[in-house]
Amino acid sequence: MTPILADYIRTPEFVKQEWEQRLKTVAPTLKSGWKGILYMNYAMIDPAMAYPVLRTTELDDGQTRSYSLYLAATRPSFYRRCKWQKVYAVKI
Repeated sequence: MTPILADYIRTPEFVKQEWEQRLKTVAPTLKSGWKGILYMNYAMIDPAMAYPVLRTTELDDGQTRSYSLYLAATRPSFYRRCKWQKVYAVKI
């Protein structure tokens, strides 16, 4: 998926409908490169949940991990999940 496809052709509304109606039960069970494609698509609507899957899942031959992670991490709704429960502010 190129950035133009991600932003203009596969709208977030369509991706959300497609995910909710069909893909949310299928995607986690896949054991092929299609899983990477579906989760890269899912990153358009929930990048923080798609990112960890994209870090480890099998990818399609034409898909790179760096681009998949980049696409997820640069979505406006991306947030990084911390391992720590508490965040401490440090005064300098």
